[in-house]
Amino acid sequence: EADKSADDRSFFKEHFPNLLPKRYLRCNLYGRTGAQIVIGNFFQSIGKAKISIFLSLTRQLLYLLPCLLLFPNWWGLEGIWISMPVSDALAFITAVVSLMIYIKKVSKQHPVVAE
Repeated sequence: EADKSADDRSFFKEHFPNLLPKRYLRCNLYGRTGAQIVIGNFFQSIGKAKISIFLSLTRQLLYLLPCLLLFPNWWGLEGIWISMPVSDALAFITAVVSLMIYIKKVSKQHPVVAE
């Protein structure tokens, strides 16, 4: 038993072997979720409340609910676990695209002049 890896000795692995599917563990998107929240806060701080509210709702409402309704039909219990990382990734993509559109719009309105 001394040759068990650290993963095999974890509490959850030992007591709940089927609780977290391996695919879900590979889909941790904490950095992307944080970036999505920061981008939403950016829009709020510059007075773009509608965009900020939209970005806040994308993760939990716009993307997560449809994933929770569809994925379990296709993949069972594993579909529920996969729903959150997928909705996080879609919300991140939406936030980045929104930020890129805003930056492009502002760049056209206020071009940088080289001296």
